[in-house]
Amino acid sequence: MEIPSLSTLRESKKTLALMGAICVSFLVLVWLFIPGISSQADESFLTPEERAWLDENPDKLTLFYNPDFPPIEFAGVNGEFTGLGADVIIAVEERLGIQFVKQSCEDWNMHLQALEEGECAVAPTIVRTDERENYSFFTVPYARVPVVIITTGSHNGSYTFDSLAGLKVAVVSGYASEDYVRESVDGSLAVFPMWNVPEALHAVAFGEMDAFVGNLAVAAYYANQEGLSNLRVAGATEHFFEWSIGVSREYPLLFSAVQKALDSISDEQLSSFHDKWISMQSSHGFSPRLLQTLRITTLFVAVLLVSLFIITLYLKKRLNEKISSLENAQVTLMEQSNRLQHSEKMEALGTLSGGIAHDFNNILQVIAGYAQLLQDRNLQSDTNLEELEHIVGASRRAAALIAKLMAFSRNIKVEKVATDINSEVTNAVDILKHSIPRMIEIKLNFEEDLMPVLADPIHLEQIIFNLANNAVDAMPDGGELTISTFKTILDNHILPETGEEISGSFVTLSVEDTGCGMSKKLQKKIFTPFFTTKEQGKGTGLGLASVYGIVKSLQGIINCTSLEGVGTTFQILLPAASDEQLPRPHAQALEPKSSEGGETILVVDDEPLIRQQSKEFLELLGYVVCTAETGEEALEVFSGLKKVDLVLLDLNMPGMGGYRCLQELLQLDPSAKILILSGHSEFDLNRDKLTEKAMGFVRKPYRLNELALKMREALSSPSSKDEAIH
Repeated sequence: MEIPSLSTLRESKKTLALMGAICVSFLVLVWLFIPGISSQADESFLTPEERAWLDENPDKLTLFYNPDFPPIEFAGVNGEFTGLGADVIIAVEERLGIQFVKQSCEDWNMHLQALEEGECAVAPTIVRTDERENYSFFTVPYARVPVVIITTGSHNGSYTFDSLAGLKVAVVSGYASEDYVRESVDGSLAVFPMWNVPEALHAVAFGEMDAFVGNLAVAAYYANQEGLSNLRVAGATEHFFEWSIGVSREYPLLFSAVQKALDSISDEQLSSFHDKWISMQSSHGFSPRLLQTLRITTLFVAVLLVSLFIITLYLKKRLNEKISSLENAQVTLMEQSNRLQHSEKMEALGTLSGGIAHDFNNILQVIAGYAQLLQDRNLQSDTNLEELEHIVGASRRAAALIAKLMAFSRNIKVEKVATDINSEVTNAVDILKHSIPRMIEIKLNFEEDLMPVLADPIHLEQIIFNLANNAVDAMPDGGELTISTFKTILDNHILPETGEEISGSFVTLSVEDTGCGMSKKLQKKIFTPFFTTKEQGKGTGLGLASVYGIVKSLQGIINCTSLEGVGTTFQILLPAASDEQLPRPHAQALEPKSSEGGETILVVDDEPLIRQQSKEFLELLGYVVCTAETGEEALEVFSGLKKVDLVLLDLNMPGMGGYRCLQELLQLDPSAKILILSGHSEFDLNRDKLTEKAMGFVRKPYRLNELALKMREALSSPSSKDEAIH
């Protein structure tokens, strides 16, 4: 391999330097003389959420502009949006890859109202004020135009407010500059309000006024338009107009995208927009033509310095890329850390909840089981049967609450059951009566013999509580809360949200109050998550949003009607359960069956009261009952008996535990019939595995009659796995 000589390397360096100089010169020419070349849409700075919002909401990209505020924004010859603000908006559109829906609006107050209500998404040229901050985001200002003093060429020198003493000074009535002048001069000047800028400029040009104090941009535009060549900028004030792009606070993702697009526009391009529309300058002695000459003269000097400038830009860009890369990596790391912490927290909560649920379900089984035994014994006398039924019902409701806790912490799907909505409303109202103010009267209006609905009773209770609490907040001075239920038949009903047609039988739950009511504008937002009209700390904004989510998960419909000062009514329509979806009726109390009894049952449970309860109940039915506290003891009892017809096995026990005990029992006798009883949430996650060789499963707390039916089904079934009852 031939090694190049030192002179060859030097020549190569010279060639590269010459080529670099030529490229640099070309870039400088492009940079200086074609600063307005439009950049292609660059969306790399947008987050996925911002990009998705822009793609999904083209109809919300509304832009209102003033058709008569040149040269900042106005309607062109053909009625098109034009001016300094229009050029900036076009550059933003190119970078975001969107098109705003532009609408002319002559009334500035109407313009601001539309921005406040979200009907107008973008105001292209707006000055930030504290009042407007309440309903609008403001970008960093892209144009800063001073309020200047304009005179004719016959007035020499620079002017200040002190120089205007004794002169006639024109201002535009109603403009911010008028207030500024009057506050600054403190009555020492003769201030003459004019109707508009052209009138004021004409007055100065024709000697009727000595000076005009106003916005440089608008003054320069009209001076050129009217051909008033004898006017000049004689001095600048300390007051400025700073124009930003305003975005309605209804659209925070749109604002962040617009701000990023505006940030990507170079200062040179913004300056070119400024120079295009504003020809008069607040500096002295330099005309636009002279500035152009100086610009060409400095070109050659710039070529000598541009190499260092480009290198600096390149290094700055690389540094920004590195910083951005580190920031993104840090954000990603924080997100992963937060997800890991959340996952670990939920896993710990699930483990803790599982153990708590097992203990609570055992306690509830004892309470509900003995209540059912007392019911069976008192059927003939009907003594205290209603009170015992309340105990059983409360136990079942407590079990449902625990199941819901498991569903939250373990992501277990909550099963829907056929539910009597009248009964759920009655139970919820019994609780509400103790928590809502007494000056609110609750009225119930039920239609009898309603079909059940398929739902989680806890979810229905949550709907009632949320709607009732919402109504209570609307009646601080008292009123009436009416809860009604009735049957509704829909025939080709059109859902306004999706346009879908639905038909069928529904059960309607109506919650009506006589409170303050809501406006139409407010009604459009009530189901939005985190939206609340309450003061900070008094509401989360999740109540009605959760109601909406529950209703939709049940394939239901929710409607709201309200009149301010009259009240609000929520109507929830839930599909009625079909006959096939209705459960079998609960079995009545079982009498001892001497003809069917006599089988030997082994009850394995570490809870003494459950063992005692099961033994008492099963012996009442005529079974021979043996008990065991642990898996080890169960194996000893099973081996010592001549025959065990059925084993009732709890899964969560000390020692070897229920699952291993199940395997050991099947090793002793592969034909053994085993029915699993458990109240632990871990069973929900591994049901298929745990019941693979068992005859079935009964969840704690259970009705004793349900247990008796499951036992009879298991005893009557063959022991082969393929025909087992699950």
